[in-house]
Amino acid sequence: MRQAGRYLPEYHKVMNNFENFLDACYTPEVVEEITLQPIKRFDIDAAIIFSDIMVVLDALGYEVNFIRGSGPKIGDILYQCSTNESITKLQPIFDSIYRVRNSLSSDKTLIGFAGSPWTLLTYTLGVLLTITVLYKWWFDVIDEANKDNCFTEVVKRGLSVVIIGIDPGLEFTGWGVISSIDFQNVYLLDSGVISTRGISKENEKLYKIYISLLSVLSLYKIDEASIEKVFINSNPRSSMSLCYARAASTISVMSRGIDIYEYSSTTIKKCITGNGMAPKEQVLFMVRSSLGIKHDIEINNHSSDAIAAALCHVYNTRNRNINP
Repeated sequence: MRQAGRYLPEYHKVMNNFENFLDACYTPEVVEEITLQPIKRFDIDAAIIFSDIMVVLDALGYEVNFIRGSGPKIGDILYQCSTNESITKLQPIFDSIYRVRNSLSSDKTLIGFAGSPWTLLTYTLGVLLTITVLYKWWFDVIDEANKDNCFTEVVKRGLSVVIIGIDPGLEFTGWGVISSIDFQNVYLLDSGVISTRGISKENEKLYKIYISLLSVLSLYKIDEASIEKVFINSNPRSSMSLCYARAASTISVMSRGIDIYEYSSTTIKKCITGNGMAPKEQVLFMVRSSLGIKHDIEINNHSSDAIAAALCHVYNTRNRNINP
């Protein structure tokens, strides 16, 4: 419905306000409106995010122009972007995905898409890379055009790991999904809280945690999970409840074949704030600052602790890669 939706009159009404197609792709409220148009008209089961694979090349510093009736045309590199600059350029895309996901009802799937490094390189070179011209292109064209660095950059920036952090609790289980490129640059995909308040039976609370996390895991291609270890306090019943919630969360993640990494609360806090005894408010502040999360995006202490667990895993993995 991403392409089919472009024949809708409401789509053309919105796009008539834009001379540059990419400007629409970088405007979150417009992305939200266009993405939801087919849903509102046909009540289909899934929405496909409105965007274009050319935003990647635009973020890499290429001149990208959309010619009506003939599609995108790629010019020379206007400026050499660092990875941080590219991620910053793409921030409206991330905001759009977050915004659309929050607008969709829980029974609707949000589908994304991406151009492979090969496809993007084809556009930058302006040649059709069929198998019949592949060898000639590789040996004759790429060296003369000196585009090998572009291919390396596109591949590198296309490799990202998606991590879910979980802060288990019987009443409130926080979760946060982040994406990291080579465990260096990190951005938030989504977050939320599973509440079991109003459910009296403990087994039903655990079942809701299990099912709700499965629903979250189905929305994203999660590569790894980070979960907070159980803190044994002076209240045995409270500790047992936490153990149950953690077990339900762990089973949910393991049922999807996802690797789980465990970190203590003090380790997470020290990693995020530098203080292993930091209050939740300080963790929330540092999570927002680290990911550049705007204040109009609601994040409470439960989801913040979950995001912090995911960030802790990113930072620890990065340090292991640098200092094996």
